[in-house]
Amino acid sequence: MGSVRSSALLSLVAGLLLAPAGSAQSPGRQSVNAMCRTPAATGDGVGYRCVSEPTRLQAPDGYAFARESLQGGVSDSAGPEPRCEVQWSDEVVLAPGGSVQQPRLLTVRASASSQRGYGRRGPGWTECTYTVDVVPYALQ
Repeated sequence: MGSVRSSALLSLVAGLLLAPAGSAQSPGRQSVNAMCRTPAATGDGVGYRCVSEPTRLQAPDGYAFARESLQGGVSDSAGPEPRCEVQWSDEVVLAPGGSVQQPRLLTVRASASSQRGYGRRGPGWTECTYTVDVVPYALQ
């Protein structure tokens, strides 16, 4: 079974088995983005680099992120080597006595370099955009 199908199955089973009776519907997909922009490179070829402040997305109370459902990356850029960095943290076990863990915190950073070279001395930028599914977990 592929990872996309297994994560979809995990989301469905977790939603059916772990959601408290009478609870509100799952918040569904969450999104997060990060961006940085450099000054233009100088006429003598000196370039600049930027790294964005971390953008953090916290899962709603009672939910965790389905790590395998993460989609996205560089959504807009100029300059060489646009990069997106993703970090997961605050892992929780989805079901009491289980071993499947998923994160509750997603952190994203963007980095960029200014454009350099003949006729290309503009600023550089990177925008990173991600979406991720949330799944409920049973409080222990």
